[in-house]
Amino acid sequence: MIPKDHPCYFIKNVVDLIDCSKANQEFRGTPGEFAYPRELLLRLILMSVFDGGLSSREIERKTRTDIAYMYLAAMEKPSYRTIARFKVEYSDLIDEAFKTTIKIAKDNDLIKIHHLSLDGTKIKAKTSINKLTDENQIKIMKEHLQKKY
Repeated sequence: MIPKDHPCYFIKNVVDLIDCSKANQEFRGTPGEFAYPRELLLRLILMSVFDGGLSSREIERKTRTDIAYMYLAAMEKPSYRTIARFKVEYSDLIDEAFKTTIKIAKDNDLIKIHHLSLDGTKIKAKTSINKLTDENQIKIMKEHLQKKY
């Protein structure tokens, strides 16, 4: 039902190369229901990025409606909370998956990369309704500056 050239197969193969055993061990012997394999969640995250960076709720919805997501999730239906927690708690695993994906794609001439960079700049902004300036105030400031100089 899924076309042979669909990217979900590439994503599955990439995740199969990543060792998630340490992450899966964290849940062995813990009370509650069985945890989803980290590989399953990682496949869903990578596919969602390929589809344009879907939210956790959209990923959950796709595991119920999109055949490629159903395939990657092995017909499981993790909740959006589980997916969101995975994104936060296993960001290092996701980073490794991205690096592996790019390396494999580059080695197989699927992409050409000359320079790759990520910008993580965070700027703290401070504003309030009292700091806004309207056109009349700007006009008054200009007149004041012209008189002064």
